[in-house]
Amino acid sequence: MLINNLYENMIEKNSVASNELKVITGYGSANFVKRVLLDFSDLKVTLFIGMSLEGISQNNHKNFLLLSEEFQGRLEVYYQINKPNTHIKLYSWYYKRYNIINYAGSANFTENGFFNNKEILISFNDSVENVFEEQKKNSLLCNDVRISEFIDFYDDESIEQEDVSSEDSTDENLLTIRVEEQTVVKTKVPSTRSLLGDKRIIDKFTIPILLKTETSSATTGINAWNRGKQQPYLKQSPNYPFSKYFPLDKKIRFITDDNKILVGIIRGSKDKQLEFDPNIYEYIAERIGLYEKRPIIFKDLVHYGESNVVISKITDTEYLFDFQKSEKNL
Repeated sequence: MLINNLYENMIEKNSVASNELKVITGYGSANFVKRVLLDFSDLKVTLFIGMSLEGISQNNHKNFLLLSEEFQGRLEVYYQINKPNTHIKLYSWYYKRYNIINYAGSANFTENGFFNNKEILISFNDSVENVFEEQKKNSLLCNDVRISEFIDFYDDESIEQEDVSSEDSTDENLLTIRVEEQTVVKTKVPSTRSLLGDKRIIDKFTIPILLKTETSSATTGINAWNRGKQQPYLKQSPNYPFSKYFPLDKKIRFITDDNKILVGIIRGSKDKQLEFDPNIYEYIAERIGLYEKRPIIFKDLVHYGESNVVISKITDTEYLFDFQKSEKNL
């Protein structure tokens, strides 16, 4: 797992034994691409920008065209032209077409992703060829003559859009931290449980989705939506009080084992409730394969193979969120 010095630890390190890098990213920076190509003269880069349907700045597009010409044979830049948008960040390293290692996480292929923001990348070795093949089917090269029919090029000098936009709410019953809508091309990523021994993980603990002994769970916690229009939430367990592990009244970023970003908050007036955006009921229901709108019951979790979320602390406001199926009995 990488959370520090991503350029050095992911790009510099892997470029030594690789001659090709394939990237799927939400947003991309032409300046950053140029830096990589200049720093590693034997490296070929294939870049897919998954959020291009939201628009690309004219300046960034112009520079991608210039780079594609200047580094012909070493650079291909694709813009996604079909919905839904792709917000994953996937890096795949090759040597003579042999896949060496892959990384997935939160870092866009930009200066912000690798130098300015706090990001995470996790290595794994599962095949991702089908992910890149699917992405290519939904994309066009940036210098394709048809590209302007699909992509809006706006007059804006900024290169990278923000990953997360937020707006605090004065309504205590609703979580209105707004996270940019993201659709992920799914691929297998390693279990965060295999990373819990990493010394950079500060703390780990579990949060139950439901308790076996709960009798009112149909209208509380993750099922609170079933009582009026209340926001679903996760309830603290007696063993792990939220106030010990999370900050109050601050946005908390969770990186899930299926490579999504959840933003949570614990309000001071409700310090035993962890609210999320996107909606935590909808997220868990999708994970366990519940497609009808009804309260989640403990039997659903047993059938899925897990009833707890394993939380691993990275920083005071950033955590890993692991809800993969467990081999142990519930």
